[in-house]
Amino acid sequence: GYGPGYYRNQGDLKLTTDQVKNYLEQTMRNPNLKVGDVKEKDADTIVADIVTKDKDALVQRLDFNRHNGFVQPEQ
Repeated sequence: GYGPGYYRNQGDLKLTTDQVKNYLEQTMRNPNLKVGDVKEKDADTIVADIVTKDKDALVQRLDFNRHNGFVQPEQ
């Protein structure tokens, strides 16, 4: 799983949009939210939108580093 140390010495993960989407869907704890658009931002970044289920309103946008899996909220 995605626990502490998961990324240690993993090399280049080469994450795909499908992998990011699946990860978010598996870890989503809020029943009122769902995964929206997940797309490649550039060669290093996949951006994923978290939206509300009822209105598809954007709640948060996350940037995933494709190489090491590091994720942070987009500023």
